[in-house]
Amino acid sequence: MKITHAIVDLDGTLIVTLPQWQRVYEEFLTERGNEPAKDLGPTVLKWNTKEINEYIKKQYSFHENEQEMTDAITERMKDVYFNIEQLKPGAKEYLHKLKTDGVKMCVATGSPAVLAEGALKSSGIFDLFEFFITCEQVGKNKTFPDIYEYCLKRLGADITTTWVFEDAPSAAKTAKSIGLNVVGVADGYHKEEGKQELLRWCDKYIESFCELL
Repeated sequence: MKITHAIVDLDGTLIVTLPQWQRVYEEFLTERGNEPAKDLGPTVLKWNTKEINEYIKKQYSFHENEQEMTDAITERMKDVYFNIEQLKPGAKEYLHKLKTDGVKMCVATGSPAVLAEGALKSSGIFDLFEFFITCEQVGKNKTFPDIYEYCLKRLGADITTTWVFEDAPSAAKTAKSIGLNVVGVADGYHKEEGKQELLRWCDKYIESFCELL
């Protein structure tokens, strides 16, 4: 595939963090006397952090306001993101290959900026990217094309040779809807139904980045 620019998701694509997010939210709610819904993780983890916290504040009872909740959850997740030593198999090698080939890359993520930066630095790939941008910073989650349009503009990219790497079916669908090329990346957090939905929207599907080396 011809590639001059790459827009790369973080959680579920380069690093395995979605189960940890679910665990931390469940712990937060349980400690405050709530019983988290069994489908809490799959329901909310397609949104950005602000939207997740707005939803949880409406659905459950606890004394913290949304900002206090955001701070508490983010603080718990720092231990995960600030200690990412390994990416998914083959991911670091493939990113280095793209960099060597002159491909300009950025990260587009739904995670808070402080966590994204921590993960990119702790895993040793921060300098491979031109920049990173979060859904919160652009004001929309990945069911809207805003974050991809921002990346295209800032990269100065030709959409026909720009590839997006995503594990989430909803994000892949959005990227595809504006004409981007999409590589769907397998993630164990998404069940078979999610995999089949992802296959609908990606131009190429990989179980591992090793397939691209």
